[in-house]
Amino acid sequence: MKKLIREGRLKARIVLTENGKPHEYIFLKKENPELIDPDGHSPARKSYDRNRDKVTEERIREEEKKLKAERDKLTKHYKNILTK
Repeated sequence: MKKLIREGRLKARIVLTENGKPHEYIFLKKENPELIDPDGHSPARKSYDRNRDKVTEERIREEEKKLKAERDKLTKHYKNILTK
C-alpha cells in the first residue's frame, strides 16, 4: 500500500497522530477510480469475470472430449472382446 502511494498510483488521505506520524490511511473511491468496485460493477471486474468463465467453460469442454474419447476407446475394446 505504501509503495503504491509513493509511486502515485494510489491517493490517500493521511490522518496523523498528535506526534505528527501517520495513524491511518483513508482511500476515497472518488480519488482512486481505478480501484475495483467491491460490488463488482466496474468494467474491469466484469471483463475479468467474463474471461474467467470463458476459460473455465473451455477447460470443461476439453475434459469432456477426453472422457468421451476414453469411453469410445473402451467401448470398442469391449465390443471386440464380446464378438470373439
